Formats: sequence, structure tokens, C-alpha cells
Amino acid sequence: MHHAPTRATLWRWGCGGRQEWRPYEDVFEGSERLFSEETQRNTEGVGIGYAQVRMLWNGWDIFGGKTIVSSDPLSLLETPRLRLRSFLDSDLEDYYAQVYGDDVVMRYLPGGKARTREQTRAVLDFAVAHGQQHGFTLWAVIRQADGQFIGHCGLVYLRDSPDEVELAYAFGQPFWGQGYANEAAAAALRYGFEVGRLKTILALAEPENIASQRVMAKIGMTYQGITERYYQHALVLYRADAP
Repeated sequence: MHHAPTRATLWRWGCGGRQEWRPYEDVFEGSERLFSEETQRNTEGVGIGYAQVRMLWNGWDIFGGKTIVSSDPLSLLETPRLRLRSFLDSDLEDYYAQVYGDDVVMRYLPGGKARTREQTRAVLDFAVAHGQQHGFTLWAVIRQADGQFIGHCGLVYLRDSPDEVELAYAFGQPFWGQGYANEAAAAALRYGFEVGRLKTILALAEPENIASQRVMAKIGMTYQGITERYYQHALVLYRADAP
């Protein structure tokens, strides 16, 4: 059973401080995507930070199930197995161990080799600042079953083309081959279109990175060919447009 949403105001955090985003009934206009009744009761008439709200989509058709409102105030998105949230300072060691300090994981990422802790910290700080400015970013991906940090996934403006947004993801080796990338990337993609109101989202991969390209195809992105427009070398380009 669906219930008409009560009115609440979403807020986003930008360079100028807190700014009104829009009433959530406008965000979900013409759809069945609603906040849960519990969230409606708790937020009626109140400003709530985007980083403290996890949207409820009734019927994740790509997962075949429903999500529930997170009890974690830092969570932004939840899938059946994962939680995507803003990065914390305490994530640094896990982030370094699982992603940026591992040569194998970094082989297909910008730079092509492991980075230092200081460089990892710079990426973490960038992700936090990007989220504060734009309302979407690279998020930490946490496995719900045990709270394990497993990688990152999210949306960022491309360095070489600041008007275009890239879907990016990377996971530690122990978590490969379990469908986590599909799950997280699909959630981020839908967030970009349905909440961020983006028109187009791109994804890029090294031609040899077949596993990443499979993720892009599986979540509904379409192959566009090889491009040298980004990151100063040839990459496979996928694209998704807003429904």
C-alpha cells in the first residue's frame, strides 16, 4: 500500500552553507518512490541534511526487493547488502588497505599503481568536499552484514570535462566477484538521475578491464566506443541518459 507523502524540506550543503533543495514530493513527482512512513513522521516540517537521508525506492527492479530506512544517520543509500555513506576520517586506513595501497586494485585506476597514505587522504578529502558542494560524490561502501569497509562507489565531475559526471567504483580484492560493484553502481546511477536530476552519466574503463565493463553493461549503460578525451589516454566509454 502506498501513502501520500507528507511535506518536508530537503537541504543541501554548498559553498554558501545550507541551501534549500526542494520539497521531496517534487523530487518524487509522478512516481512511487516515497520516504517510509517512519521517515515522514520524523522529518515532517524539518530541514534534513542530504547525508542523513537514505531514500526509499518501492521496488528496486534491479534487485527484486525493497530497501528499508537506515538506522545509521550517516547512510545515504542502502541496497540489500550494502550501505553507501559519506567518508569519515576513520576510513583512511581501510581505504588505503583495500583500494589505494594495493597495486592490483590500482592497476586499472588513474595512475596505474598504488598511492601513498597521504595521496589516499587527499582523495578522501576530495570526496567529502565534492559531496558538500554538489550533493553527490564518491561514497564509502560498507557491507551491511558485518560493517566491513569494502571500497568506494559514486558520482564525480570529470576532471577533464567539469560539466560531465562520471560513475566510478573500486573494491578491495577480497570483495571481487560477489556482485557488490553491480549493486552499488546501480544504486549510485539511480540516485544521480532521480535525486541529483542529472541528464547524463558516463563511465570509463581501461580496455583491458573487462570486469568493469561488464558492470557498466549490466546496470544498463551503453557502449560508446574508445575515447581519448578523458585522463589523457584511450579508455572505453559507457553512457546512461536519464529515463
